[in-house]
Amino acid sequence: GAVRAVDRDLIELADAFGFRSGLQRLVKVLLPAATPGILVGIRTALGQAWMAVVAAEIFGVFGLGQRMMQASSLLATDIVVVYMLTMAGLYGLVDSAFVALQGWLLRWRA
Repeated sequence: GAVRAVDRDLIELADAFGFRSGLQRLVKVLLPAATPGILVGIRTALGQAWMAVVAAEIFGVFGLGQRMMQASSLLATDIVVVYMLTMAGLYGLVDSAFVALQGWLLRWRA
């Protein structure tokens, strides 16, 4: 994962600067260095979770997916398209919010 990918030289440098305890090393070196990789994993997980929510709604849990399936069974393609665009728009908002949060958390890298 992201923590394993941290450069060993950074850990040696932390030792040289006196960050010998595990907590100091974690807070001052490992987490800041691993944050970009951790955030990529979280963003990927958000996308997969969104697909799982949509699939659950399509197959029985009440929500937009179930309404979309009902409209599909009535051959109301215009309503199906509206529901699909709504779901895509909602995911776009969630993803945009996460990208903004990611930019704020990683502003030190700019």
